Amino acid sequence: MIVAGTRLAGKVDETSVGYVVTRFVHVWFLPLVPMSSWFVTDAGARPVPFSFKSALLGYVRSWAVALALGGTAGFLYLCTVYYGRFEIYLRGGTAVDESEVMSMAVTLAAVGVLAVLGVIAFVAARFLRRASPARCAELSRATGLSVAPL
Repeated sequence: MIVAGTRLAGKVDETSVGYVVTRFVHVWFLPLVPMSSWFVTDAGARPVPFSFKSALLGYVRSWAVALALGGTAGFLYLCTVYYGRFEIYLRGGTAVDESEVMSMAVTLAAVGVLAVLGVIAFVAARFLRRASPARCAELSRATGLSVAPL
């Protein structure tokens, strides 16, 4: 079953009144195509000019989670697949040569690094959520609301 449709992602520019999100076309909840940006308040949502920051963070947050989970799963899978080969090499067996062990070690390291980068990207994106006073002034003009920074 394929899960597809539109959803809001990329929550940024948090203010005293609301925040900005971007509406995406998604497949399996991973954003693919940004469509429009919205200022969301308790009373509803209002369209605002397209926010590249929101679109970028919508991609980063969603794909970083996928990268972290996929990288971790891949790392664990490869550990189980390579375990026997590493053990043969470490016990002095001749069925596995040094170049094969190095290749396996590099592959494990690369997949592990991808998992860690996914976690770092997800956490780092959390620090870009608050709106600056200048952005609050832009949002006030665009929405007709009195928007103040947090």
